[in-house]
Amino acid sequence: MNILAKTGWPAWLLSISMSMTLASSAICSASDPRTDWQGLATAARDVVAQESPAAAFPFRTAKTGEGKALVIAHYFPFFPLSYEGLPPDKDYYATQYLTASGENGKYARQGGFLRERPLPAPFRSTPRFHDTNFAVDVARAARIGIDGFGVNLLNFTDTMFLPTARKLLDAAHASGTGFKVFPEPDMSVVAGLSPAGLADALMPFATHPAALRVDGKLLVMPIAAERYPVAFWRQLTTIMGERGHPIALMPCYYDPATATMAKLRDVSWGMTFWGTRGPAAGDNAREVITGVEKLKYSNWMIPVSPQDSRPKDLAAFEAGNSRSYRNQWDVAIDLGAKQVQIVTWNDYSETSEISPSSFSQFAFYDLTAYYIAWIKARQAPALMRDAFYFIQRRQIFRPDAAAPGARWTRTGDAPWTNDIEVVALLTKPGEMVLQSGDAVVRKVVGSGLQTIRVPAIPGTAVVTLYRDRRVVQQLKSPISIDPRPGLRDPTYGGSSSLRLPTDTPGA
Repeated sequence: MNILAKTGWPAWLLSISMSMTLASSAICSASDPRTDWQGLATAARDVVAQESPAAAFPFRTAKTGEGKALVIAHYFPFFPLSYEGLPPDKDYYATQYLTASGENGKYARQGGFLRERPLPAPFRSTPRFHDTNFAVDVARAARIGIDGFGVNLLNFTDTMFLPTARKLLDAAHASGTGFKVFPEPDMSVVAGLSPAGLADALMPFATHPAALRVDGKLLVMPIAAERYPVAFWRQLTTIMGERGHPIALMPCYYDPATATMAKLRDVSWGMTFWGTRGPAAGDNAREVITGVEKLKYSNWMIPVSPQDSRPKDLAAFEAGNSRSYRNQWDVAIDLGAKQVQIVTWNDYSETSEISPSSFSQFAFYDLTAYYIAWIKARQAPALMRDAFYFIQRRQIFRPDAAAPGARWTRTGDAPWTNDIEVVALLTKPGEMVLQSGDAVVRKVVGSGLQTIRVPAIPGTAVVTLYRDRRVVQQLKSPISIDPRPGLRDPTYGGSSSLRLPTDTPGA
């Protein structure tokens, strides 16, 4: 099983420029007691209500804290909606992360550090704009029925990770939605940590009313927990219990081999794993869960992730448009998963985000809403109108033709593909026709979730839905395939027929 570990993060974090370090310090200063979290929560709800009204979804979205499954999203503190509160065409994303010359050309060979950015909230140059960012993140996640954020904790000593968690906790509490936050300490990065030291880092969660608790205990999900011995986790559990804040330990394994998982079973409330990527990722997850059931874990959480490409490493999985994501959700639903982790909400360095973004727009966000409604109700949501989502690249991606030193490495088993895909949510059967240049594919489809793909050809694709030989809808993709082979972007972007494309200056 191919698992892409988060190698290289410590060096990467140490190499961030001084200007970026100063920006992150400003973001994550300790939560200011003067912050009007209720006011920010109200403003955030207004922003999200305008960008995601009921008409943007062809079904009723699920509600946070309700339903037959717990759905959380992995939150990476390093990528807020804005770093400095500048207009989006002048901020750090636009001038540094999304340009080849950014950060003094550190990622010039890769064509830049990132390939997309978060859709910014309305620009506000106020002292509390960072807090507004967190409130909007919470409101956006709650809008589609996500129950909480698992905050990645790469360390516990700087001015970013724990302060971000505190602000998210405050934003979640003020939201009034029941949204929760819990810790995901990254044991693949943290070195020399003692059980008492980790317990100290957990206390801001343990003492906060917005912390996620299961069976009355604080949920703690250490990533790569297998890198620390059983005695470490047993002692941590004891310390937290003695402090009056018992924990439910749920290791998130990088290596979910049976022998590895067996070692921590007796000290764990449950288990999860980081998972693989690619069109067969869900099938691989099914194999892991088979082993988990043999070990008789009381609880397990299954991961789902839309795609995984890392410009800084010139490495990517082939996601096959939305096939990887749909396969993972289909398996989670088929297995009757009671807990699901979306990997990730906002890790733009791995392009695994489902948060509304400059290139993927709301496509993965909206598809996530559909699957959350399904898994929480244990049945596919009823559709009130037809909806279409283009999932495609903006170029023909041929890494073998890239310039020496800039060629991408394919991770995983799936070969590179260059297709344009339309995911349709249909109220009735019909015939779909998808055309890209001279390539035309016709497909008779039923109601519900349907897909159609065509080989990508430079230009703009068009999808047409027929019923009773009449055109019901015809849509042109807002993403045009660039005829010039940039060879630097395997990212899948998207669009929704129920939303107007959102332009982000500087992206």
